[in-house]
Amino acid sequence: LFRSMNAFAALSEGDAMVTALAYALQRSGKTLASYLPEALRGITADEPKRLETPGYYEYSLGMRFVLELYQRGGFRAVDDAFAHPPTSSAEILHVERYRQPRPAPSLATRIAVPAPFTPLFTDSYGELGLRRILAKCVAPERAMALAADWQADAITLAQDGKRQMSRWIMAWRSDAAAQAYEDTVNRCMWMLRKRVAKKGTITVTVEGLGDGDATAKYAGEVLADVLALPVATRPRP
Repeated sequence: LFRSMNAFAALSEGDAMVTALAYALQRSGKTLASYLPEALRGITADEPKRLETPGYYEYSLGMRFVLELYQRGGFRAVDDAFAHPPTSSAEILHVERYRQPRPAPSLATRIAVPAPFTPLFTDSYGELGLRRILAKCVAPERAMALAADWQADAITLAQDGKRQMSRWIMAWRSDAAAQAYEDTVNRCMWMLRKRVAKKGTITVTVEGLGDGDATAKYAGEVLADVLALPVATRPRP
C-alpha cells in the first residue's frame, strides 16, 4: 500500500508541476511540446545529484514521468494514468515499466518466515529506497544503475515472543543483476549483516541464535538478508 501511495504522490505532484509549466509556457507564447526535450534533459542531468533531496522524487521525477506520458500520448495518456495509477517507484523512474508492467513476485507470501517466528509487519523499499541505500557506499550513477534492475523486495519484521527478526528479501530482473548487487554489498555495505544466495534456493539464517536454517525454493535472482536480535537488546527507535 505504501509503495502505491508513494507512486501516486509522484503522479499527482508531477501532474501539478506539468500543468503549471504548460500554463506558464502558454502565457509566453510557447508550447509544452516544444519545451519537452529541454525539460527532460534537465531533470535527468540533475537526477544523480538529487538522490537525497527531499521532494525531488515526487516533484521532479514525478514531473518527468508525466512529461514522458504526455510525450507518448498527450494529456489523454496522463488522464489514463490517474485511472490506472503506477504502483511502484520503479514505474515512475522508468515509464516503459508502467506502460508494459512485468508482474513482480510476492516475496513476503511465497517465502515463509522461519519457525518459530511470526510475521508482524511487511513493507518494501522499492527501487527508490534501494537507490538511496546503495548511494551511501557507491557513486550515485552506480547506485542508480544497480537499483534499475530491482524487481521486488519485502522487508519483514517477525517475533517469536522472546526475540525479534528482520528479513529483507529482494528479487532482481536477472541472475546477473542479483550477482552485481551482491558483489557491491560484499565490498562495502557492512550494515547488511547476512548475505546468502544460491542458484535455485535461498537459505534464510536466523543469525547468532542457534535456531538452524530454513530453506525456500526460488529463482536464482532472489537474495536474502536476515538479522535477528533478542527483543530485550533491540535498539530503541
